[in-house]
Amino acid sequence: MSKAAVGAWVRLKRAMGDVLPKPQGSGYGSLLDPHEDFILGLVAADKDITLVEMADQLEAERGLRVVPATHWCWLDRRERSPSKERRTPASSSVPTCGERRALPGAGSPWPLEDKDLYGRSAPVGHDGTHGA
Repeated sequence: MSKAAVGAWVRLKRAMGDVLPKPQGSGYGSLLDPHEDFILGLVAADKDITLVEMADQLEAERGLRVVPATHWCWLDRRERSPSKERRTPASSSVPTCGERRALPGAGSPWPLEDKDLYGRSAPVGHDGTHGA
């Protein structure tokens, strides 16, 4: 440890009485806590409300300007994250979300199974399998 660091610790002990770390965090809660009823009312009134819309309405009606991420953190701490409802139900005839299904008459559900990267037919090996 350097002489300068030791000197800084000694000065801190003389000035503060100890060298223990101070508690972290503000301890006062969130800026949004006094507006809890208003925010939860917005979410209850419109299940598809966005974080930006919540921030805009809070600023317009309560005069408190915060970034949308503040709303996200505040809702997440209360385990009430705003979840969007799907606008369109999942299709039963077309693959969705990375799902691959063989459609009638469409051949393999894996498009490159019998082709190389350029769409050409893959060569057939001496044992009847594709590939080298």
